[in-house]
Amino acid sequence: MYTAVLCISLGLACLLQSWAFLAVFVIYVVLLSGLIPAEEEGLQQAYGEPYRMYRHRVKKLVPLVY
Repeated sequence: MYTAVLCISLGLACLLQSWAFLAVFVIYVVLLSGLIPAEEEGLQQAYGEPYRMYRHRVKKLVPLVY
């Protein structure tokens, strides 16, 4: 879901050649870089070991990369 938001905002910035949409993309990256660790901590507390095992199998944001 987060990857889709980033792709859409970057795609719009390129398609419309808009600095405003590029700024939105940068803002999303900054916000997500703070949101993802906080969300993962909550999920770890809620689901424990099964979530830890899931995290090792699945990447955070970009499939097969990060």
